[in-house]
Amino acid sequence: MEYFELRGIDADVYANAELPTWLFEQIAAAPHTANILDFGCGFGQNIQAIKQHGFANVCGADVNSHALKHCRTVGIEAFDVSTGFDELMATGKRFDFIVTTHVLEHIPKEQVVGVLTRLRGLLSKNGALLVAVPNAQAYTGCYWAYEDFTHHTLYTTGSLFFVLRAAGFLEIKLLDKNSVAGSKFLRRTVRLGFGALYRVNYGFWKRILGSPTHISSVDVFTYELKMRAEA
Repeated sequence: MEYFELRGIDADVYANAELPTWLFEQIAAAPHTANILDFGCGFGQNIQAIKQHGFANVCGADVNSHALKHCRTVGIEAFDVSTGFDELMATGKRFDFIVTTHVLEHIPKEQVVGVLTRLRGLLSKNGALLVAVPNAQAYTGCYWAYEDFTHHTLYTTGSLFFVLRAAGFLEIKLLDKNSVAGSKFLRRTVRLGFGALYRVNYGFWKRILGSPTHISSVDVFTYELKMRAEA
């Protein structure tokens, strides 16, 4: 059995997937001719969602042959990166955006910076990498560290900044740290309000228990971390 079968996931799970609001906000102002790569595209759900917003030049890359076959069956251009970047590099493509969501945690730690460096090399001038990973500092961080057996590591803001800087990205911005992008007023207000209380409680027990966090690492407690990185 392969990865998706073992996880109990197939393409039908993502049949009605919508593009996350935070991600749409990052590409919304770009011309619809922009070249976009979804690195770790799975069954192509983000690609399909991006295309629904009018972007035509969207392709994917993945290591899973089952997922790649599905993408190609539904007309998505998808590259196999299971043995490296040769197939992708051979196209000569440069991308205005590279999207990689919930992928880095599946890559062995000693390979992460190298992969990010290769992705940086695939960006066009002024291109941006849009990355999301499960957040180790989230309330469910420990759960997500072990729920997927193929996870090698999770990230905090500090460690995600670290690997992006190590890969040569100079402009790095934390996005939607309260996970309220696209939320209606009431939901946004409630989440921000209870989030503020959680921060007070967290800060209190850090001091009482003598359990500091790294001074330069921004505390974020939402399920995932999202960043935009430019060379």
